[in-house]
Amino acid sequence: MSRDGKIGSLKVTAAMYYRINGGSTQLKGVQPDIVISSPFDKMEFGEEYLANPLPWAVTNEVSYLTVDTRLKTIIPALREKSENRRSSDPKFVSYLKLLDSIAAINKMKEVPLNVEKRKDLVRAEKELANLQKQLVPDDEDDEGEKNDKSSKTNAPPDLILSESLKILLDYATLQKDVPSIVSQPVMPPRKTLTEMLDEWLKGVL
Repeated sequence: MSRDGKIGSLKVTAAMYYRINGGSTQLKGVQPDIVISSPFDKMEFGEEYLANPLPWAVTNEVSYLTVDTRLKTIIPALREKSENRRSSDPKFVSYLKLLDSIAAINKMKEVPLNVEKRKDLVRAEKELANLQKQLVPDDEDDEGEKNDKSSKTNAPPDLILSESLKILLDYATLQKDVPSIVSQPVMPPRKTLTEMLDEWLKGVL
């Protein structure tokens, strides 16, 4: 409880989650192979911005089967195609500028008291809002109600969804030229009898 009598909040992590390759999702999450910028990239939220977060950890991986190894071979080409496509798309370039502008406004710690400067800031915010309507689809109107079919038809295209579909199409095209190899199960390293006994004793004691 704070000095003004208001009750705060406490977040407790009760368990760690590990992926089959041994790495936890703490702090890092699941790292994407191809990154498409999002408004959330510019926001400071999540475990990494909390006080005393649990560190990233790793444990022994389990035995698993990689069904198709072509993806690792294709990812560099997919990433290059996507980056070239986005850098040459005027809408995507404007979208990235929009994200930078939003991030700059969010980082502002002070608001100008000068009338003219304040007007300039309001004008810039309105321009950003208009640009956002042109580039970022919104499923709800100003009253928070779902848009009808006609308004959805006139909505701007979802740039991220569109690029994701293009990446998927690239993958379907490129994988035809790469032979499929079904890998063998990845086995964790074997432990010695002494190591297993030490772990058992630690658990008992």
